[in-house]
Amino acid sequence: MAIISAIKNYQKAELNYVLGITFLGVSQSLIFTVGLLGASFLAVYEVSKGNKPVGSFVTLLSYWAQLGSPLAFFANFYRKIQTQMLDAERLLELFQRKPSVVDKPGAQEFQLKSGEIEFSDVCFAYDPRKPAIKNMSFRVAGGSTVALVGETGGGKTTCLKLLFRFFDVNSGSIKIDDQDIRGVTLWSLRENMGVVPQVCFRNSNAILSICSSCFQHRTLNSSTTR
Repeated sequence: MAIISAIKNYQKAELNYVLGITFLGVSQSLIFTVGLLGASFLAVYEVSKGNKPVGSFVTLLSYWAQLGSPLAFFANFYRKIQTQMLDAERLLELFQRKPSVVDKPGAQEFQLKSGEIEFSDVCFAYDPRKPAIKNMSFRVAGGSTVALVGETGGGKTTCLKLLFRFFDVNSGSIKIDDQDIRGVTLWSLRENMGVVPQVCFRNSNAILSICSSCFQHRTLNSSTTR
């Protein structure tokens, strides 16, 4: 019920926001059009009476066109500020959120040896009502290549998330070289891992330049740790 209520409140707030922005845009266009129409009628009347030359009407249209862009900018400025304030609020909420997975007191540095991975009776669930992994056990020898194959939602990506310790297992254990990953520091564990995401992004630069940047970054980290 709480989720349904939150969805309804969100939809109501979104509707009010869209209606407000739409009303603001329509009002701006209406005022601008009525103003231009009134100024044009006045200019045509003055030109027809011979009080003003025809060039004055052309000048009026030119100035009015130049005035339209700043007015449109300030009209949309409120909408941009409001959207940015909402994004900033969400960002602050994200910064204030405490991570669910942290280093345990007395955690040791991870020592990579052969790279043997062992899942022992691992159970995990994002939602307690629907387990994602239940009593999974397997062993991967160091230096070997293993593929996890299964249907969508079978827990393949969840295994990798648990291995990187983005989440902690509900029961069981995951060990690398006989070291429980819950007993080592996150930095030392993830420093020895690499991942290729499902969506790959190409770097629009030369390979030599990329390698040089990585080497400089590695050298900077080494000098900082010393």
